[in-house]
Formats: sequence, C-alpha cells, structure tokens
Amino acid sequence: MESPYINREVSWLEFNRRVLEEAQDTRNPLLERLRFLSIYSSNLDEFFMVRIGGLMDEVLTGVSVKDALTGLTPAQQLAIALGIVHSMADDYQKTQKQLFASLSETGIVRLNPSRMQGRHLTALKKKYLETIVPLITAVVVDLKHPFPFLPNGASFAAVRIKGKNNDKLGLILFPDAAPKIIFTPEENLSFFFTEDAAAWFSSDIFPKYEVAEQGIYRVTRNADIVLDDTALSDNTDYRQAMARILEKRKRLEPVRLQSSLPANSKLTRMLIKRLELKDNQIFCEASPLNLRSASPLIDTARSSGFAHLLYKDLSHTYVPSLRRGDSVISLTRSRDHLMIHPYMDFDAVLALLREAAFDQSVVAIRQTLYRVSCQSEVVRYLTTAAQNGKDVTVVVELKARFDEESNIGWAAALEESGCRVIYGTDGLKVHAKLLLVTRTTPKGLRHTAHISTGNYNETTTRIYSDVGLLTSNIDIANDIILFFREIGAGALAGSYKTLSVSPNGIRQMLCRLIDDEIFAVRNGGSGHIMMKINALSDKEMIDKLIEASQAGVKIDLNVRGICCLKAPVEGLTDNVRIVSIVGRFLEHARIYWFSHSDSLFISSADLMTRNLNSRMEVLCPIMDRRIALQLKQMMVMQLCDCAKGRIMQPDGGYSRLKADSGISDSQMVQYALCADFDKNQHNRWLHNTGKSLRKTLGRVFIRIGRHMYRD
Repeated sequence: MESPYINREVSWLEFNRRVLEEAQDTRNPLLERLRFLSIYSSNLDEFFMVRIGGLMDEVLTGVSVKDALTGLTPAQQLAIALGIVHSMADDYQKTQKQLFASLSETGIVRLNPSRMQGRHLTALKKKYLETIVPLITAVVVDLKHPFPFLPNGASFAAVRIKGKNNDKLGLILFPDAAPKIIFTPEENLSFFFTEDAAAWFSSDIFPKYEVAEQGIYRVTRNADIVLDDTALSDNTDYRQAMARILEKRKRLEPVRLQSSLPANSKLTRMLIKRLELKDNQIFCEASPLNLRSASPLIDTARSSGFAHLLYKDLSHTYVPSLRRGDSVISLTRSRDHLMIHPYMDFDAVLALLREAAFDQSVVAIRQTLYRVSCQSEVVRYLTTAAQNGKDVTVVVELKARFDEESNIGWAAALEESGCRVIYGTDGLKVHAKLLLVTRTTPKGLRHTAHISTGNYNETTTRIYSDVGLLTSNIDIANDIILFFREIGAGALAGSYKTLSVSPNGIRQMLCRLIDDEIFAVRNGGSGHIMMKINALSDKEMIDKLIEASQAGVKIDLNVRGICCLKAPVEGLTDNVRIVSIVGRFLEHARIYWFSHSDSLFISSADLMTRNLNSRMEVLCPIMDRRIALQLKQMMVMQLCDCAKGRIMQPDGGYSRLKADSGISDSQMVQYALCADFDKNQHNRWLHNTGKSLRKTLGRVFIRIGRHMYRD
C-alpha cells in the first residue's frame, strides 16, 4: 500500500515552490512578483541555515536516527533536499531574468556594467567609486594575509590573480553598512547592484595584478544552534548566555556557496577548497545572489511613480463591534469581539494597552512577547504602564529564532522600566499569544483578555492573516493567570478549566475531539473536521487523522506550509482534502473545528511535534456563536479559493483549484466583508450575521460534498 507520509524537507520545498509560482503568476503586479521571488530566496536562506545545517550536523556526528515518517536517514534527506533545490534553480533563474526584463520595459532599468559602454559605463563607474569603494576591504590571500572570515549571508566579489607559480585568490568584502543597491540620476528609475559593479571593476581594486577571473559569491552558514537550558547554572544571566550563543552562531560552518561562475571554474574551485564544501552545496546563479536587496528597489519604486506595479493600498477598518476612541475594556464587558488581521486594524489591541497603561483602576498587566516590531508600541505601552505603577509581567521568549538579539534588547528595556520579565520555563519555548488586563471595581477584580494566533507585532499584523479574541470571560482569565503563574514558578501541573495548554493539554484535547468524530460516524452519524494551520508534521496527529479518514470522517485541511500527510491515498486518506493558500497576505491563523460537538478553537499551535511537546501553546475555545460562524465562513471560503488555492494531488504535489463557481480570491473577499461594514447598521448587522453566515456555509458545504472542485 502506498505510504501516506511525506518527508518534512520535501514538503517544505514544495511550499516554497508555490511561493515561486506566485512570482511567475502574471495576474500579480510586477513588483509584487519580484517581492514573491525575494521571499522565495529568503525562505531558502533560512532553510539552509536551519534545516540543511541541522541535517549536516547529524551526518557529521554520525547520528543515525531516521525520519519518523518516511524512514529516511539524515544523509538521505540531505541528498534529496539538495537535489530538489538544484532542480528548482532553473525556474528561479528564468523568473528572475524575465522580471528584470519586464521591469526595464516599464522604466525601472537595471544597469549592468557588462552590457554598458562609453559615457554610461564611465558614469556608472564614477558612482561606484564614490559610493562603494570607500567602504570595501580588499584582500589578496597569502601567508601574511590569511583567508578572512566570510559573514553569513553577505555577498562578496572574488578574483583569480595570475601568479608566476600559483594563482592567488583576491577578495572584495562589503561591510553591512554598504548599500546593496545604488540608484543613478537617470530619467527613468535606474539602478545597479553593488555586487555587479564590484565584480566588473575588480581590476581597478587590484591594479598591480593580472585578473584572470572575477565572480560574485555568497556564503550561507549553519545557524541551527540552540541554548541548552539544562547546561546553565542557577546564577547564570540568561540574557548574557543568549548573547554569547548568538556570537557563536555567526561563525558556524558554511552549508552553501552561491556562485555567479560555473562550479568547475578555477576561481570557484579555489573557494570550494577553502570553505571545505561539496559539489552539491554549490549553486550557480545569476546576480543578485541576495535578492533581499530588491526591497529598497520596491520601496523606491512606490514613491517614484510606479505604485501601479504594486498591490493597491487597502484601508483597514477598526474592529466592527468596537468603536474607535471608546473604552475597549468597557465594550468587552458584555460580549466577545473577533479581530481578523490585517483586514481589521491592530489598533484595538494597542488601544487596550494604552487604556490599561493610564486607567487608574488597572492594577496588573500580563503579556507574552515572541516577536515584536523594531519600533514597538506594544513595548512602549508596557513600559509606560510600569512607570505608572501597574504590576506588569512580561514573558519574553529569547529563543525565538532569528529574533533573539532583538528580544534581548526589548527584555532589557522592559526590566529597566520596572516590568517583571520572565524568560519562560526550562526546556520549553513560550509561543502562546496572551494579554490580560486586570482592574479593581466595587464588585472585585475584573479582567479583559486578548488571545491571538499571531504575534504582538505591529509590522507583521499588516501582512500576516491572523485572528484574535477579546473577551472578559472569567474562566479564560483565570486560566491565563494560571498560565503565567506556572511559568513564574517553573512547574506545569495546573488544571485548566477552559484553555488547553501544551505540552500537556493540546494533543490530548485534539485527539479526544477527533475520537468523538470517529465515534459519531461509526454509530451511524456524520463527522467532519476542518483545520486551518501553518504546518502538519506530527506523526501521532497524522495517524489520528488517517484513522478518522478510514472511519469515514470528512476532513478538510487548509495547510499553508509543511504538510507531511499525503491525500488522497486509497484506503488511507480517501476522505481527506488538503488545500494550501499562498496569496498577498501570509496565512498564519490556526483554527480547529469539529462538527459532531460543534467545537471551534483558535490557537497559537500548529500540528508539529515541537508545538505539542516542546512549547507552551494555548488552544482557546470560541464560545460566541456569531464569532464561531464568522470563523467557519473564513475557513470554508479558503477551501473554495480558485485564485490562490492549490489542492494536493495523490503524488503529494499541488495544482491550482479550479471550479465552475467558487471564491475568486478569499483574502480579498474577507477584506471586503470587513471593509464594507456599515457602522450605522451595527445592531442590524449583529442580528443578521448568524442567518447569512449559515446560508453561506450551507451552500459551500453542499458544493464540497458534491465534489464540484476539479484539480
């Protein structure tokens, strides 16, 4: 029988292929396609730093633990993953070439010294000499000039210098402060990449030598390193320990070399030898090797008359059931409120924090912080609250990968302002998204809680699709208080009344709910499970879903990224339908719905072993029926998205959703539902919401049941 499992690395690369497809989709604006290509490239960087780096460590140390799902050894997974990346390289190169050619036709012109001559080349060289050369470091590697450390992710130019006996290696290094892209004062929006000019004018940097070859290169280093809590003593400064490990990460072994020259060129072979890399770790690409440098191009184009090549700006509405300027605390006393970002402003969360910071009746604020923005208003209000005498407790997760340095700085700032800062509990990341405001009233303590699927980050809430719940439910509030008490005490033994909390609660709750669906079907009833998540890779949860499918439970999964369950597989996952949405906004919300008990939850947790076993996560029930219907509507719309939806095929690949009728773009429909809300019809909207959403759900469920959607 065919295996229902997909290797995690293979599944992730399949997800990144869907990102690349968005860069190739001519329905997307031209500069947005370039942004998708940049995201594809950035995703690959992290994949090599973390996943490839981890596999290489396992191979080098002789670890023989096989993948629990597919039985592949680390060496086999490494070979397969590198092979897939190589196989996608041509598509990436063709897409990049086409995009820059199309941009040139619009007036956004990339200047390449190799294709210029005369006064244009002279002008470009003058600009390069003025803006870049004063910042670079040039090194000819010999006995007195050892091979320098090449920073992770930094592009550099290299030359092969002819010598009497042996060729020498010359390097042109750029500091972080050096601009990656330079704009020139031309009629159009003209620019050149620093790395292109550095390679072309390299002979001017080494005037006493004969340069035989020049190329552009970029090294990616292993970043798969974590702080072992158990190795620290009780009097170790946790922030200082994290700072030391970040320094160590910067100097880990190379895992990839990107080269603008062929792998068999003499210059590339010299670098391969120096970096001790294998041939399958060499990726030959056209510049720019670091496509993140496209970001300033996109920003400059927006302000230079090329906004039509980008998505149209969206005006975000305030939370419909709240009123801008009114007390969030007061309006949450009588009912719950649903937030859907980015279609609804994050301002309501900031308004709650601002109100809490200055309201004299507020005595305590508790909040978790995993990733925050560079200029965080969230932190500003927390520090203000502490300075105003509030008891502020903040859990700052210093082990949030690639945000460690930022979080170290924020933790220090919070402590200096008088906040009580906690760094989680031994061996567990704190990934839950919680905020609790406590105030005194004549009737005793009252609470306002916010539970979210996304981070308290003003920047990402504008580009990530997440949901949040505002509530004054006393049971939820007491559970959040218990959550913070357990972290502070370092003991996870509490009994939660409403929330399910990993590592001890979420897996058990979800398995019980799946078992309820199985029981219902086996006893003549119906069962249906819907999940909207970012990743599915935990074997126990996958096997439980397979069991449910075999029992006859209908399962609809919307999995944005990694999905290690294959469907449909005859006899195993016949009743499973897997859809993935890759669109303008990054789908980040986690929502779980079980039809037999009509139980619906939002969560910070995906169905990955790390979320269920090694992190403190929260699964929160939605008890307001109107909010539950809105969330079900969102889930169903995305399962029918014929513009950005892709459905998994029996081989584990994906194809675009096609339908005679359906949702053309679920994200834009969701935006319209939020933006078209008429605040003057507030009470009427509340009355009619349930009825209209039930009709919508019913129509779409019928369509899915009749298998109207073709792949």
